[in-house]
Amino acid sequence: MKRIRLHRIMAFVPVGIIISLLLLAPSSKNENVVVHINGMPVPVAEFELFLNRNIAGTYNYFFQQWGAQDHPGFWKTTYGGQTPAEFAKEKTIQQLVEVKVKQQLAVEMGLVPGFTFDSLLLWWEEDNLKRKAKHEAGEVVYGPIENSLAEYYQYYFSNLFIRLKDELNQTQFKIDEAGLGVYFEANKEKWFKYTPGIEVEYLEFPYQSPPERDKAYAKALAVSKNRLPGVSLSKLVDGFASVQYGHRMFTDEEITGEDNPDHQRRELAFRLEKGEARVMDGNENSSIYLMHCMDRKDDKIYPFHEVKNDVAWYYQKEKYERLIASLRSEARVSVHPSVYEGLDIFKETPRHNSALF
Repeated sequence: MKRIRLHRIMAFVPVGIIISLLLLAPSSKNENVVVHINGMPVPVAEFELFLNRNIAGTYNYFFQQWGAQDHPGFWKTTYGGQTPAEFAKEKTIQQLVEVKVKQQLAVEMGLVPGFTFDSLLLWWEEDNLKRKAKHEAGEVVYGPIENSLAEYYQYYFSNLFIRLKDELNQTQFKIDEAGLGVYFEANKEKWFKYTPGIEVEYLEFPYQSPPERDKAYAKALAVSKNRLPGVSLSKLVDGFASVQYGHRMFTDEEITGEDNPDHQRRELAFRLEKGEARVMDGNENSSIYLMHCMDRKDDKIYPFHEVKNDVAWYYQKEKYERLIASLRSEARVSVHPSVYEGLDIFKETPRHNSALF
């Protein structure tokens, strides 16, 4: 396989630095192109697929950071040295860089012919025509009868990137059992350690609203402060009508559904060391917990032969992430200022936050 040869410009963070240094002069050839990434043009329509997905996240970010509310001048107002418009567009470029280096890698590996956005538009139209024809003929159509462009983009490239990972795993990231053994020894404490069992007791202070949550937390702290060493929490429950006492044994391999209250209790329990008592927020259960670890078995390591497939998965995952991070950091990003600055995101735009990829 041929390796992609990228000319290193600079690290990709922060993206604002790259934009300021790589602005291109206006050109009629680029009048509809927002940015070139490794020479691959990103037209306005493709850029806006990603930009629209960042609208809700931008509102949320500026509300959380600066308490900013939506208003007519929101997108052009400066908060902390940056406008929401700048933030959303820079985030969009970051996302597009990752997508484009993956697209380029897929082309280099022969998984697809050279990609252009115009070709994707043709594939999208052809796919919708086929779906409609099947539907009208009474055949089974999986998914919607007609995909939006955003849906088709997501579908096409999600599947392509899965194929890309598989191809890399079978070529560049192949590793023999001896190599897996070395990787296991180097990473077993991080990924393959487990606690056979833990015994806890707890007091559960339920709440129904933020003010009640604050009161419940204060009660739990007060009980914890007044608890004497060696005294069971069961002795402290009197006087609290709504507080419940619990005593549980959890194992590392125990599986509980997320809607099971023990799911979060188990997660909280494994944060404790033997003998430790701590007040913790079980927000999934709408409860504050004062939890005491009565016993904790010594940690163990899974034997290599039991987790060999998992070791291979972690190895290949790490190799893939490092490769993409390297390609991302070396990407050449060239912004076309007249198009970039003229993007109209100040009108009413979709406020969904489900990301592409």
